[in-house]
Amino acid sequence: DQLQPFLEAGNLGIAADGLLAIRNNDGLDLKQRAEMKRLVDAENKDRLRLYQEIAKANGFPEKAAEVQAIFAESWRDKAAPGWYLQEGGGWKRK
Repeated sequence: DQLQPFLEAGNLGIAADGLLAIRNNDGLDLKQRAEMKRLVDAENKDRLRLYQEIAKANGFPEKAAEVQAIFAESWRDKAAPGWYLQEGGGWKRK
């Protein structure tokens, strides 16, 4: 829920790898920028840990990148209209 305002404002987007990425700091003061970065770092860390645990639980710990690719597609599909998605090195609104 804390990430929602940043996604809706376009400050954040979902990168091609399914992780969150900071697109810009437009309209944010220093405190908001720091909070956004902290939230993104924590969310991405949790996502990477999840992918590793799923791969490990299924008996193929070396395939965490494949699990991440599957989830990346899902994150992008579930993105709300207006959120930014990274495509071909650039950003597009969903």
